[in-house]
Amino acid sequence: MDTIGKRTAVCLACGKRIRDEHPNIGVEDMSTRSELLYHASVECQIAAAEQLDKMMRGGGLYVINHYHACGDGEHGFDCVGGCFSGAEVLGRN
Repeated sequence: MDTIGKRTAVCLACGKRIRDEHPNIGVEDMSTRSELLYHASVECQIAAAEQLDKMMRGGGLYVINHYHACGDGEHGFDCVGGCFSGAEVLGRN
């Protein structure tokens, strides 16, 4: 996970730091190219889904990115390391 300037990425649901070893979800606004980050835990994904629902009601195009910590090249929910196991809240790629 890259830092932005001198700031570290923080989960918008729980407020905790997203470390390199934490799989996470990014909700990217395609018009501004900004990205909201959330942990892959069930609770944080539910918060991400609720936030995305509010944003989509206002219009716009959003992409959900899945960032794995296991190094798996396939960026869906299923992976060799189980990064998103049990947390299939946002659907499937």
